[in-house]
Amino acid sequence: MPVDTEHQNYIDYSPSWSRCRDAIDGLDAMHKAGAKYLSMLSGQDNQLYQAYLKRADWYGAMNRTVQGLAGAAFRKDPTIELPDGLEPWEDDVTQTGVPIKVFSRGLLDDLLGVGRVGCYVDMADEGDSGEPYLIAVPAEAAINWRVGRIDGQQILIRVVLKELIEEVNVDDDFVVDLVEQYRVLEIKDEVYQVQLWRKDDKKRDFIPFGPPIIPTFRGRHLMDVPELRSITNGGIPFWFGGSTDLEVDAGKPPLRDLADHNIAYFRNSADLENALHYTGFPQAVAVGFPAKSSLQIGTASAWTSSEVNAKAFYMEYKGDGLGTVLENMARKKAEMAAMGARLLEEQKKSTEAAETVRLRQSGDQASLVGMVEVVEAILNKALSFAVVWAGYAADAVEIRLNKDLIAITATPEELNALGKALTDRNISFETFYHNLERLELTRPGVDADEEQEAIENSIEGELGKRLSIVANPPEAVDEEDIDAKVANIQAA
Repeated sequence: MPVDTEHQNYIDYSPSWSRCRDAIDGLDAMHKAGAKYLSMLSGQDNQLYQAYLKRADWYGAMNRTVQGLAGAAFRKDPTIELPDGLEPWEDDVTQTGVPIKVFSRGLLDDLLGVGRVGCYVDMADEGDSGEPYLIAVPAEAAINWRVGRIDGQQILIRVVLKELIEEVNVDDDFVVDLVEQYRVLEIKDEVYQVQLWRKDDKKRDFIPFGPPIIPTFRGRHLMDVPELRSITNGGIPFWFGGSTDLEVDAGKPPLRDLADHNIAYFRNSADLENALHYTGFPQAVAVGFPAKSSLQIGTASAWTSSEVNAKAFYMEYKGDGLGTVLENMARKKAEMAAMGARLLEEQKKSTEAAETVRLRQSGDQASLVGMVEVVEAILNKALSFAVVWAGYAADAVEIRLNKDLIAITATPEELNALGKALTDRNISFETFYHNLERLELTRPGVDADEEQEAIENSIEGELGKRLSIVANPPEAVDEEDIDAKVANIQAA
C-alpha cells in the first residue's frame, strides 16, 4: 500500500471540509470552484457562464460566524503558566514567531470551520541541544492514521501527513518549487520515529527520503522516558481534536449545514442577479415602423408611422418569479442565523431582556464551550510533552482558555444593591469582589486579597496626610501684609 493512501474516514469527510473551507473563503473561492457549486445553465457557452458566475453575490455568513464565535472565546486572554526559563514560549511556541494565544486561536478556528484539527510536538534535528516546538495540522493534511493496542489501550501509533515543501529551483533561484512529500510519524518496535517520503527520480513512486529520524531525550528513545510515555500512553506525540472530543476519527463539521446553506444562498443570488440583468430595464418595442428607421427615445423625439396598426410600448418583466427568489433568500438568511450565525440576526424592534438573550443563545454556547475545552486539552497535552522534552516537570505548565463567552452587565440599581449589601455586612468583601470580577469591573490579575490590601494602603496614605496637616498647621495669615500687597497692586 503506497504512503499516499488515504484513510476511509478521511475520504468520507474531505468533501465536507472542502465545502466548509470554500464557504469561509467566500466569493473568490466560489469563482475559482466554478461549476462545482454553480452549474452552467442550458444554452450557456463559457462566456455567458462566466458572466453569470461573476454576477452572483456572496453573503459571508460562514466566515462571520466562525470569527464571531472564536472572538467570543478569545475576548479574554488565556491564562498561561510556564516553567521559569521557558517564558519565551508564550511569545513563540512554534519557533516561527507564533505566540501561544495566536496558536490556540488557530486551533479553535479550524475546529469551528471543519470540526477537526491536529497538533504534534517536534524538535529540530539537533540531538539533545534542540528545543521542542508545536505544529498545528489542518484536517486535510492528516491523510491516514492507525490505532494500535499498547498496554491494553487503543493508542494512536501512526499518522501520515501530506506536506508541500518550498525549494529554490536549481536553474533559477528566483523561482520556488513546491515539492510534495509525506511525513510518517509512527511507533515501530516500541520506538517513536519520523520517516519522510518523496517521489523517486522518475517522479513515479514515493520512496523513503533519507533515513528515519529517531528523536531522543538525553540519549534515550522518547518512549523509554516514563514521563513522556505517560503523556501519550506509549503512542506518538500527536493529538487529534474534534468538535466534542479527542477522538481519532473525524465527525460531521459543526457548521456544515450553515456552509451548505451559505452556498445555496449563493446559487439563489446568481439566479436573481442574472434575471435582473436581463429584465431589470424596460425594453422599447416598436411594431409597424420602417425597419431601417432610427428611433430616438426622449421627449424631444416623436415616432411616426403610416401603418394603421403600428404601436410602440415598453416590454418589462411581470410576475412573482423574482419575489419568490427573494423570499427564498430571506428564508435562508433566517435559517443560517438559527444554525449559529447569531451575529447576522437583524436587530429586533423590541428590546429583549438580557436573560432572554442568554437563554436563546445557550445552545450555541454549549457547543462552543465544548470546542474550547477540546483545544485546551490538546494544548495542555502537547505543552506538557514539550516541557518534559525540554527537561522540566510536566506539572509546571498549564493553559486555561476563557469559557466566559458573554460579557455580563449590571444596571446601576443592581450595582447599588451590591454595594449596599457589602456596607450592611450581608455579604463578605470576597463575595462582593467576586461579583465585580464577573461584571469585569476589576483590574486584570488582581484578586480580592490584593485589592483589599490596596484599599487599606490607600486609606492609610490619606489618613497620614490628614494627620500631617493637624500636626503641622499652616502659619497664621498676616492681614495687614495682605492689605499692603493689594494697595501696591492697585497703585500700579
